[in-house]
Amino acid sequence: MCRGLKSAPATPIRTSVLKLKTALLSAAVFAGSLAVPATLAAQAAPVVKPAAQAAVKLIGYTKVVKGVAHYRSVGVVRATMQIQPKRAGRVTVSLQHRSGTTWITDQTTTFPTNATGAAWAGLAQGNRKMTYRYVVNRAADATAGASTKVVTASFMVD
Repeated sequence: MCRGLKSAPATPIRTSVLKLKTALLSAAVFAGSLAVPATLAAQAAPVVKPAAQAAVKLIGYTKVVKGVAHYRSVGVVRATMQIQPKRAGRVTVSLQHRSGTTWITDQTTTFPTNATGAAWAGLAQGNRKMTYRYVVNRAADATAGASTKVVTASFMVD
């Protein structure tokens, strides 16, 4: 048994493990160049893309009552979005309305952002006194993964 810094005598199991490691290292050297053995390549971690971030903010509202932003008309409803990293990409925006305690998706669209990753969404038509919200996320691409869904504050048109 091992105690302290003393080493245990070599056992047949330890010898076979050492031989296996030596065989793997010798298999890695191939024709003067270093190659990754198949067993180590299978254990390699996959390349992970950083997640993108999205920020969205309602602007142009007249007041906030109990966490709900109020607008005077449908034409002034606007949500600005900033996508990270700051570069052109695509963003998915969903408009939802509240029905009781659940949110129902009315419309979903994907559109490009400008060169700095900014975009905005407005409301073309909608019912007055109905509670709405936007759900925004950045689509995944070669440089970044998809962002988590970002939800705006609730809003309504008076």
